[in-house]
Amino acid sequence: NTALHLATEYGDRETVELLLKLGARRDLALAHLNHGNTLQQLATPAELTASVLAYDAAIALLASPEFAAQPAAHNTCGAAWINRGHAFHRQGTPEALAAAAASHRSAIAVLQTLPLDPSEATTPEAVFNHRVNLAGAWMNLANTLLDSPALARRYSAAREAATHSLEVISRDDLPSQHPAAAEISLVARRTRCDALGH
Repeated sequence: NTALHLATEYGDRETVELLLKLGARRDLALAHLNHGNTLQQLATPAELTASVLAYDAAIALLASPEFAAQPAAHNTCGAAWINRGHAFHRQGTPEALAAAAASHRSAIAVLQTLPLDPSEATTPEAVFNHRVNLAGAWMNLANTLLDSPALARRYSAAREAATHSLEVISRDDLPSQHPAAAEISLVARRTRCDALGH
């Protein structure tokens, strides 16, 4: 049925085969992402290490050139980077915290390429998802920096990251419309206050 629908919509076999291939790769990436999430919830050192490998597998698939023109794939790739950062953060060592910060920065680099304005995206839902993930990546970077005593300038860097998070999530008064946006806004404000206190 999927092949028939695609053939009707796009006409040529080569395009249909490419779309089916991308669909399979996206499904496999999502399976790795979900596997990583499950492992992370178990929270043992071995499971946290394994979850990072699962996120790496998802990222490798979603970062392939075939997905260059697909914002949804980039958004999911950014989410995988964020979750990878969580897995490192939970390990708590200086090396893991540095890796967590690097993961959140990678998420930001990916997510900043996505449209955040309704006039540039395909659907309002896409804009919402892009903003929530980008703001979440900045917020998580701020929290990681606060928890990383070995990192230089951690308090000023955390303040800057939390401010970026608030700038993204506060557009169009999003926190008053969506609980997820409100939660990010609240945590980012608290994190910025914590950083200002040092």
